[in-house]
Amino acid sequence: MKQETQLREARAWAGACVYVPLWLIVIIIATALPADAQGASRAWRSGSSLVVPEGRALMLHMVEMRRVQIANPEIADVVISSIAQLVVYGRKRGVTTLYVWDRMGLHEYEVSVTGLTAAEKVAEELAKALGDELTYTSVGEDMLVVEGSVENNERLERTHRVIAARTGPVTVIDLVVPEGVKRGPPANTAAEALEEIFGDKLEYVVLDETSLVVQGDLSAEEEVARVGKVIAAVSVEGLSIVNLVQYNDELATPPLDRIRAAVGEDLKVWQVKGRTVAIDGTVASEEAYKRRGQGLASFAKEANLINLVRVVKP
Repeated sequence: MKQETQLREARAWAGACVYVPLWLIVIIIATALPADAQGASRAWRSGSSLVVPEGRALMLHMVEMRRVQIANPEIADVVISSIAQLVVYGRKRGVTTLYVWDRMGLHEYEVSVTGLTAAEKVAEELAKALGDELTYTSVGEDMLVVEGSVENNERLERTHRVIAARTGPVTVIDLVVPEGVKRGPPANTAAEALEEIFGDKLEYVVLDETSLVVQGDLSAEEEVARVGKVIAAVSVEGLSIVNLVQYNDELATPPLDRIRAAVGEDLKVWQVKGRTVAIDGTVASEEAYKRRGQGLASFAKEANLINLVRVVKP
């Protein structure tokens, strides 16, 4: 009798379990997990972002750390102070990825190191040396335009000397004039500033005192974008600058020597036209073909590659 009663209860319980909603089972399982395990699951699924100022550090707290790996140590470095503490140090501006394995599993962090660009740092230094009455406009990361007027020739000479003494990767354009001295027509002034930066790569046509046309072909799209930024920096109210600078693929010079070194001497590499480069020849296996293809992938931004390589098994 007792066994029959237990059997009926077991059947009733099993039948009831069939009707338990799936969402309720998920909640029950998640609630039953330890708090640390739930946190590790969230960290792995969603990922985390860390923002570290350049030259500063940020501390992370982990649970029995086992392994740490940083994708690019030139951007951010790590110091393990204990199995529970990890220090992330921002070395230079950029973004990299940090992987940390601990008792909870793998944690992946996107580390963004923030800071001033080289041009912004130079602007701060010049502002301390020359004063805030001048205007310091950074153009990209490696160019700075200094404009304004000073009260006398002695101050003007000192300003020119301080700006000229600047060395390094940042180009500083000096547009400072004496106070009360009328500057030349804005179109001519802008043309002189642009010519000082880009030289004879471009053509500068002054239509009248307030109208300037800048034209020319460049071999790099990045240089075309840089021209646009400089034009924006030297533009003043009432001045119209027509930018006709464009990218010309035929002027590009692809890195043929580096491509030849990457694929090996047994393949032929030649420049078809402009950025277009062809690679021809044979390899003995699919693995060799894939390996050469991976080597060529790093040149995708510098050249248009035509891969004519064939697999000919011996």
